[in-house]
Amino acid sequence: MALRNAAPLHNETAAEECCLFEVFMVHLKMTVRKIVRQS
Repeated sequence: MALRNAAPLHNETAAEECCLFEVFMVHLKMTVRKIVRQS
């Protein structure tokens, strides 16, 4: 029972981390574009 409950939780955490990583990459690209424009 405990293992069955732990598995979906781990998958959700991995999905959240992946989503946060995507958001971070988009933010990073936008920041780089701003810097390139200013210089």
